[in-house]
Amino acid sequence: MLRDILISFQVCDNGHTGHKWCSQPRLAERGLHAGDFCLTMNVLLSGNNFQKIALLVRFMRLGTLSQSLFTRVQGLYCVPAIERFWADIQRDTLHKLAGQKLYVAGMSEKRPMKRTHIHLIAHCNL
Repeated sequence: MLRDILISFQVCDNGHTGHKWCSQPRLAERGLHAGDFCLTMNVLLSGNNFQKIALLVRFMRLGTLSQSLFTRVQGLYCVPAIERFWADIQRDTLHKLAGQKLYVAGMSEKRPMKRTHIHLIAHCNL
């Protein structure tokens, strides 16, 4: 067992390696195991961090990827995917709102002693 991957292969009496099987599929063009990508992305999207997940996995006496592999997968694959997705959402939203009046409103937190609010309203045309 390697990390969270089980790799099995056959070896004959003469030492020849036969059929090889892996519990996780590989992402074809990258050679990255799908489970490593999914774990890293889920940790990132859930707001957790590697240390919390590593502690949980250690308590369960399981294997997992190293912090360096986690950081590398996050930087090479997860963050760029999220950035592309966010850019697409922004582009689609701006396209839908083009030519319309847009009002942006906000409110600050309550001030503990005065119980007042500060409101901000801005108007712009897209």
